[in-house]
Amino acid sequence: MAYGVDHLNVARVVVQRLARYGVRQVFGIPGDAVNHLVNAIRQEEEIEFVHVAHEESGSQCQRPRQAWAEARACMGTAGPGAIHLLNGLYDASKDRSPVVAITGQVRRDKLGINAHQEVDLHELFADVACYNQMITDPESAAAIIDEACRTAIARRQPAHVSLPDDVASSSALKQPEVGSARVVGLSPIHPPAEAIDEAVRLIAQAKRPLILAGFGALAVRDRVLQLAEQINAPIIKTLKAKALCPDEHLLTLGGLGLLGTLPAVLAMRGCDLLLMLGTDYPYPEFLNHDARIIQIDHEYASIGRRANVTLPIHGDCGLAVKALLDSRLEPADRHTWNLTRNTCSCGSKSWTTSSRPRVRPSGPRRCAA
Repeated sequence: MAYGVDHLNVARVVVQRLARYGVRQVFGIPGDAVNHLVNAIRQEEEIEFVHVAHEESGSQCQRPRQAWAEARACMGTAGPGAIHLLNGLYDASKDRSPVVAITGQVRRDKLGINAHQEVDLHELFADVACYNQMITDPESAAAIIDEACRTAIARRQPAHVSLPDDVASSSALKQPEVGSARVVGLSPIHPPAEAIDEAVRLIAQAKRPLILAGFGALAVRDRVLQLAEQINAPIIKTLKAKALCPDEHLLTLGGLGLLGTLPAVLAMRGCDLLLMLGTDYPYPEFLNHDARIIQIDHEYASIGRRANVTLPIHGDCGLAVKALLDSRLEPADRHTWNLTRNTCSCGSKSWTTSSRPRVRPSGPRRCAA
């Protein structure tokens, strides 16, 4: 069947259903097993195909936290193309990002007989995908894509659908009407008012508060900075939250851990209150377990995973920080912490200076030679 024929086949149904769930770009590389999908994208006005250099980069098509009510999509051809998606999908899984991966597959009559580029894709994606199915019946294409999108958005995890080449080109004129339920926006979780009141009390009692901001705080960076200034608390950024604020900001101490800074380590050791905002920091050995800890996260499973938390607050980070700001915090005397922070700032400047290379680095040609 010619790829240029304009008719309703399964590939077009797949693309149209993705568009209903907010997909506007499909990242991937063309291949024999996905040519019908590429052609269907070409015929769909709402979606464009983004050609990437490697499937792994295409599967890292996560959206910022504000757009988690919509999924993104990537695709790879059968065999090696699908395998290349895995690393990026694991990254999306760790970042809690809804990504729908569409992979091509050999024809159904070639499955199980060691066909060229045949791989057991269901087994391959079983560990990383929250939803993992193959479209074997043209009439089930819409329902499977809908389920993949809904599951990915609800669980904020990658979903995988494999599409055999002969199914992609099959007629979909008998496609039953399946309703889609695209959600315009996911409702944030409001933190309990009594938990906010307790947080205000703990912050007011603290002499050396410290903020550890993670990926979940990126969307509300202005509020986080306002809170830090209001309670006079330095900020340590996790690696995923490096873009939260410039390293030159007065209250920023850099990162923590093996890739962190000495000022951040000293501040963590000296704090008496640690405010963890939107982070599941995976290295508990760098946390101050003697300090009181307030952890705010919309993921209930993340709270208390790395340390004994004094005050767990389950809710949206932005709403929680806003509630703290609205409470008009009146910080106690923090003269001692000011001296510590100033010392850390000086240390940060010295650390930055000492980290500069003293020799001119060699160029790529010289290294290759």
